[in-house]
Amino acid sequence: MQYSRMHKILFSITVHENIECLEEQIKNIFHYNDNCAVLVHISKQFKLSNDDIEKLHTLKSQYALFINPTSIETVYCKILTAQIVNILYAKNIEYEYFCMHASNELYFKKGAYDYMKQFDVGLYYIPSDTNLLSQYHHRDIVAFAKILNKPMQTYTGQHEGSFFKKHIIENVAEIILRFCPLENLNFLNDTTEETMTPTALFNIYSNLSIGYPITFIRNRADHITGNDNENNIVKTVQFIETMREKSQYNSRYVMQEPIVSIFVIKGILRNNYNDPLRQYLRILQ
Repeated sequence: MQYSRMHKILFSITVHENIECLEEQIKNIFHYNDNCAVLVHISKQFKLSNDDIEKLHTLKSQYALFINPTSIETVYCKILTAQIVNILYAKNIEYEYFCMHASNELYFKKGAYDYMKQFDVGLYYIPSDTNLLSQYHHRDIVAFAKILNKPMQTYTGQHEGSFFKKHIIENVAEIILRFCPLENLNFLNDTTEETMTPTALFNIYSNLSIGYPITFIRNRADHITGNDNENNIVKTVQFIETMREKSQYNSRYVMQEPIVSIFVIKGILRNNYNDPLRQYLRILQ
């Protein structure tokens, strides 16, 4: 099917747990982003009830929401595979940018597209030393280099909040699928999984304009861990308030540069609708 409307951003979400939290995430995305669409991959192990299906139908009638009919299990090291399933499904959807999200992320401010439109892609690309990689990771990378038929610098990063112009992410997916057909695409560890996208990108493209991902992962803050104790929740709220006011965060994680691209927080509980951070973010809307 060909969809005629051009969307600024197609947000791709991989989901495997709670329908109420998914519903909230979808509404959260549309609240903070104009002229966008959401494409949801629902894991095969997520068994939808009739009520769940009815909720999704209602959401589809209200928003530019697409549900991918192809479903795989989003188990350990299968998240990128699910994103590639969405990239393939989205070939007939008109959009400018493809943005990857997990099911435990929520927006807290507007302006993501205004940031994205300055760049071709937004992602972390930290060079990795092939000699220090695990045996299995090294095996995957060596095989990947043969597909590209060239010596290869490897990079690692994060998928959450990374964004790409449509033709770029389609080409990256095509290269990864040349490495391994979709039905067999199962990375040996999360390090390999997080290496494939930036490594493919920078070995087939040069001279791209590059921004940062728009998602901040809680346990990568200098003063916040991923634990959901009261102290960390308070620090996360303080971080969000700082980002909403100053739009800048200095982190040791990325090249000592101030990050001005953060619109989303990751680390919200996937299966708890009453998570304190969810309640706080709900109030912001």
